[in-house]
Amino acid sequence: MLALIQGKTALTEATLRITAWGMASLTAGPSSTERHRATLYSETFIGREAFMSKVPFWEQKSLDAMSDEEWESLCDGCGQCCLHKLVNDESGDVFYTRVACALLHPETGRCTRYADRLRKVEDCMDVRHMRSAELAWMPRSCAYRRLAEGKPLPAWHPLITGDVATVITAGVAVAGKTVSEDSVDLEQLEEQIISWVDV
Repeated sequence: MLALIQGKTALTEATLRITAWGMASLTAGPSSTERHRATLYSETFIGREAFMSKVPFWEQKSLDAMSDEEWESLCDGCGQCCLHKLVNDESGDVFYTRVACALLHPETGRCTRYADRLRKVEDCMDVRHMRSAELAWMPRSCAYRRLAEGKPLPAWHPLITGDVATVITAGVAVAGKTVSEDSVDLEQLEEQIISWVDV
């Protein structure tokens, strides 16, 4: 039997969804989150020779030791964590669906209320406070999960490439691939299971 996944509850409980820390808010201009991220990207890539002589922060620090700006920059903005998920009660296997949080913009794949998402969506989870077991619900491509498992960032990650568009070219972004939770029967989520999210 499949159950929905929710924030901090056990995998076997009937639950809702996880929305990741790091989805930039959709605004008329760049948000403070996006400015922080752009600053970190540019600081990383200005003076490549100097950079190459240094170890990047994500290889030096644990997730817990990172500043808010460093933590925020790890999010690649794919939007996969904003999709509803189902879990098999017996095996613990997690299945992603194409059904997205109502706050996720279907074309940009970005949260439209990022700054106050935790207040607007009761079960929206701050990834920074997730336990290791909960990070296992995240996609294998997720930087937070990869670093927690001792793995490197993927080659297409913006902190590696210096270009946020590589998330799209890598085929990881959910933009244009989702339907809103407001337009489907949440009791029939099994019909919406997808295979293009690597769990």
